[in-house]
Amino acid sequence: MPSKANEEAYNRAIKEVALVARNLLDSLVTNAEPRNREVEIQRARSRAAKRFGTSDD
Repeated sequence: MPSKANEEAYNRAIKEVALVARNLLDSLVTNAEPRNREVEIQRARSRAAKRFGTSDD
């Protein structure tokens, strides 16, 4: 935590960094198809079965 003397500047910087990060994330684009959670779970289970030699029942 900052000292009382620096608290205002610290809080302002935190807000500004959060705003810049949000602007960056909002401006990112992708050409990838949206992922299907169920498909991803099955793929993860399959990889785990191959890696650890477990059965996928």
